[in-house]
Amino acid sequence: MVALLAGLAVPAAAGPRAQVKWFLSTWGAPRGLTKSLEVLADTVARETGNGFTIEIAYGEALSPQRDNLDSISVGIIEAGHICPNNHPGKTPLMLALELPFLPIADMDAAQRLAQVYYRHPAVVKEMDRYDAVALMQTTTPRYELMGNGPPPVHLDAYRGMRIRALGAVGEAARALGAAPTSVPTPEIYNALDRGMFEAATIPFPYAFGAYRIYEIADWYTLNLNLAMTNCFLAVNKHALAALPDVYRAALMATIPGAAQAQIAFLQDEEAMWLEKFAAAGLTPMVYDKAELDDFKLREAQKVWDRWIAEADRRGLPGREMLAFILAEGARASEQSAATGR
Repeated sequence: MVALLAGLAVPAAAGPRAQVKWFLSTWGAPRGLTKSLEVLADTVARETGNGFTIEIAYGEALSPQRDNLDSISVGIIEAGHICPNNHPGKTPLMLALELPFLPIADMDAAQRLAQVYYRHPAVVKEMDRYDAVALMQTTTPRYELMGNGPPPVHLDAYRGMRIRALGAVGEAARALGAAPTSVPTPEIYNALDRGMFEAATIPFPYAFGAYRIYEIADWYTLNLNLAMTNCFLAVNKHALAALPDVYRAALMATIPGAAQAQIAFLQDEEAMWLEKFAAAGLTPMVYDKAELDDFKLREAQKVWDRWIAEADRRGLPGREMLAFILAEGARASEQSAATGR
């Protein structure tokens, strides 16, 4: 396992010609969610003349998806792709960015907010439990629904519906009057096809396309915008500190471009997937803005208050973190609008 620990073994004083190789664990195949990881690895290798390389291991080849943080902590891998809703008990404060109905304008605003949130002392402390640092959000689009049966023309049509919705997004399903159920993303296709639930919520539209959900569905929502996920790249903090200065600088300088590459890729893909959804005969559901705004105004605070109460029960600064997110989210949305991204 010497090769796996190479990044941990390089002293900070090593020269720029030192060869460092990190292993980064993710799941599934290369897709929209992994674009920033790939751009980051390619750019770092190029900028360091292949002195610092990051090998991405897909398909849970090095670590199970839910164990990536633990694998980082014990040094099996130097970096891991993390989605907190797959293990909500490990990083509860990271899940706050996935709360439903947050006023985050778009993916660019979500990325800006995340990079500020990751530096909050409470979040740093949470990641310290795993000797990890949250380096970069692997930003995804908003959560929408895709399902079978008669299209839900009005919001009250969701009452009693079984919906696959994980973590905090499940609270959005409950707010709609639905019954959330937990099924891993790769199993959605078969579960929906067998009628285990009527609809699923995952990032729109690329995830519905990547997992071929649209092939067996009848309808999808276009403007529910229930929440946004907070998957991110985490790295072992000791491996990061041990990098030669030139490699660490190259890594950190790569983050903004890698993050924007993923957002641009997903935005370009949206038109393609919408065409495929139309060709498959799916019905798009667009809800009246006034109806949606009224629903979110009525339900958002209830959901947020429940999250705060649970955070308080666990001794976490829930109210402080939500206030931080709302303030920084509004600032990030303004910045995104001002730059036109």
